[in-house]
Parts: sequence; C-alpha cells; structure tokens
Amino acid sequence: MKIHRLKTWPEHYGDVYSEKKKQDIRIDDRGFKKEDILILQEYDPETAKYSGAAMIRVVTHVLREHEGLKPGYVIMSIRHPGQISGACALCKCTDTNCRQCIEKTGQPCHWVNPEHTLCSACAFEGEEVSHA
Repeated sequence: MKIHRLKTWPEHYGDVYSEKKKQDIRIDDRGFKKEDILILQEYDPETAKYSGAAMIRVVTHVLREHEGLKPGYVIMSIRHPGQISGACALCKCTDTNCRQCIEKTGQPCHWVNPEHTLCSACAFEGEEVSHA
C-alpha cells in the first residue's frame, strides 16, 4: 500500500467529496494499486495554488490497458475509507494530541476536511498551501 498525494481540480473535488464521482482517471506514472491511499488536494490550476482542502480515498480497483482507455492512463475506482471522525487516518493525531505534527512541522495541525479524518500535516506534507 502506498500513499499518493494528488492535485484535484475544483470542478472535480466537490463531486469526489460528495461521492457522486467514484472513479478517477490519471496518468499511470505511480504504479497505482488496489488498497493504495489517495490524498486528493484541491488545487486551482489558474492560480497554481492549493485551497487547503483535502480528502482521503482508498483505491478499490485499477483498470489498465483497456479498449477506449488512452495508453499510459489508468481508471481507479475509489471509496471513502470509513474511518472514525476525530483522528487523522494517517498519523492518528486528534483534537487533543497533535504532538507528532508539531514535531514534524513546527506548528499545530488543523483538520482539512469536515469529517476530521485528515490533518494538514499529513495532507500537505512538504508543500506550500494557500489559505485564501
């Protein structure tokens, strides 16, 4: 299982978040596999900035080399991981304990999704985020 941080355009972010969109087409440059974790970060290509919103999805199926699919691309079926609210799915920090995030980034983390299942330290590790 790998963790992939991926830019997601605003027009697709809402549909994935609401679970209307349950597949994602991507260039197959990362070796995506079933059970991989996707951290989908809302990114505006016009401003070249992240919004600060992010979500976690789990890959349930990968389709490659299929009729009608452009060579070098993959279609992934994705689902919400279903973890318990109030704890980051990756580092397990909580509202009352984000010590490991402070040690990693030098500051407390914050939730990047309404379910409180993904913290800013894990969602945007090593990346500049715009909070505009």
